[in-house]
Amino acid sequence: MKKYILFIIVLTAMFSCAAQNSNKMKEVEKFNYEYYKSKLPPDANYAIYTEEDGTLVQVSFNEEFNSIVTIKPLTFKGYTKTYYKNGFLKSEGEWLYCSDVGIDIGREYNKNGKLIREVDEDKKFENLKVTPKELLRWMEKQGWIDLRTGKGQQTSFSNTPFDIYFAPRNESDYNGNTHAKWYIKKYEMYGTENFLLDAETSELLSHDKTLHEE
Repeated sequence: MKKYILFIIVLTAMFSCAAQNSNKMKEVEKFNYEYYKSKLPPDANYAIYTEEDGTLVQVSFNEEFNSIVTIKPLTFKGYTKTYYKNGFLKSEGEWLYCSDVGIDIGREYNKNGKLIREVDEDKKFENLKVTPKELLRWMEKQGWIDLRTGKGQQTSFSNTPFDIYFAPRNESDYNGNTHAKWYIKKYEMYGTENFLLDAETSELLSHDKTLHEE
């Protein structure tokens, strides 16, 4: 009898924990209006600041939605979240260092915060020799960045040390090459240094410099 009672108690506890976990999974993220509003200067709807842990944050209050863009130290990537005006999460996704190239999983939600769409952004890099991670390693080999120490980390949302673009497979260039490619623009005092990298073979297709116009 005692064993039976103990079994019932354990089973009840298990169902209770499962119900609690289920409720937690159903919790919907909402915009922390008071916290982010406190970060804005008087009469402003936009601010850039740094959290105590070194995370760079850009928060914007717009007529249609609010947004938070973050860059955490040593990550070499950013994260963007937008929220409906009712506070529910509208969309979220990661992007590669110094670019608007989406990576990992992008998500969209309805106005009640329910997930309605997921996009695997990494699919466009399938079977490529130069994925976003390999591109960062290539940049590290050039001495531009250090993935361990954070050298070269993006510290601004506008004046970035690089501009990086990705062209998917089948978008032909002026030489008729239909391979996927990476375009890297490196900003220097004299102008820019430009690199075109074949994402399928890792071959450096071109390298040139553009001088500032006087």
